[in-house]
Amino acid sequence: MISLDTFFLYRSLAIDRLQSTAGSARGLLSAKTARIFAYCRYSDRLTAADVLRGLVLQLLHQVPEALSPVKAFYETHTLRNTKPLSSEAGSLLRTIASLLDRMQIVIDGLDEIHEDGETQDLLDELRRLPAQILVLSRPQTVDLFKSQFPATTLSIQARNEDVVTFVYSCLKDGAYRRLSCLLEADGKLIGAIADTIRERSQGMYVSTPSNSLTSRLQSTESRTGSS
Repeated sequence: MISLDTFFLYRSLAIDRLQSTAGSARGLLSAKTARIFAYCRYSDRLTAADVLRGLVLQLLHQVPEALSPVKAFYETHTLRNTKPLSSEAGSLLRTIASLLDRMQIVIDGLDEIHEDGETQDLLDELRRLPAQILVLSRPQTVDLFKSQFPATTLSIQARNEDVVTFVYSCLKDGAYRRLSCLLEADGKLIGAIADTIRERSQGMYVSTPSNSLTSRLQSTESRTGSS
């Protein structure tokens, strides 16, 4: 089963923003509302069952009443030494959803699932859920499955200028203080970093691990000072 830590570690900017917005409005919502999400990365090679099991795991942290059906589900498959199918995980999700007044689901990176069959299985289970669902994907995947998963679509395209603005704001953020200090002495370097990320992102937002970049900059600085 995909761990909850894995989902939180790799969640996208879109999910972070939605979580923040939902948190500020939490007092206006029913106590029986659950919000769950999945961020699909190409390198993780997730299946439909992986994503659905990850959603179930998150619900355990939000819906105490879900423990009983999830425990029975787990014990059944442990006894049989089997892994749940996507249809079985979907059925469990529907059972838990019946305990709630509202369930909201975000699936980011649908196009990152390798196999079209897995994408189809995931959408089949999602559309059977009594939930509000937001799916983020490249348009090619949306076009491929829109007849099986009818929904209102909205096109969002990041411009190159948006990417540069995002990179500048991250580098100047207090959370990246060490990196910002290294860049203050060279005004051209921050521009070069932003331009390089803009070119490689091809219109998509990216997140650069600051610790790794800081280490490389410090290493370069040390070699320059010793030469």
